[in-house]
Amino acid sequence: MYIIIDALDECFEREDILDLIANIVNHKSEEINILATSRIERDIKTILQDILSSSICIQNSKIKEDISLHVRSRLSQDPKLRAWPDSTRKEIELILVEEVYRIYYSLIPFDLIYGTDIVF
Repeated sequence: MYIIIDALDECFEREDILDLIANIVNHKSEEINILATSRIERDIKTILQDILSSSICIQNSKIKEDISLHVRSRLSQDPKLRAWPDSTRKEIELILVEEVYRIYYSLIPFDLIYGTDIVF
């Protein structure tokens, strides 16, 4: 059996879910596998660090820098967008970078589960 918990850091009953995960892991059942995704939060890290069998940290500033570089490049190359005020282009860049970054991290669990390449 596989239990998948996405965006643990955004759960309203996060403490209850963390307790449930700890209880499941403490029963040491090899028939239950848990995949949880989350931003790094102190309470989550504290509870899970001693019970994780493995973890992958994909929060990396280089990824966000690459996305930002690409978006900035596209905004400066498009003739119509180049005519827009700098402040507008900067706002577009900030919004796009945050959304693409969020989507990128949302797709990583899918890739880990299904072994599918993610292409942007």
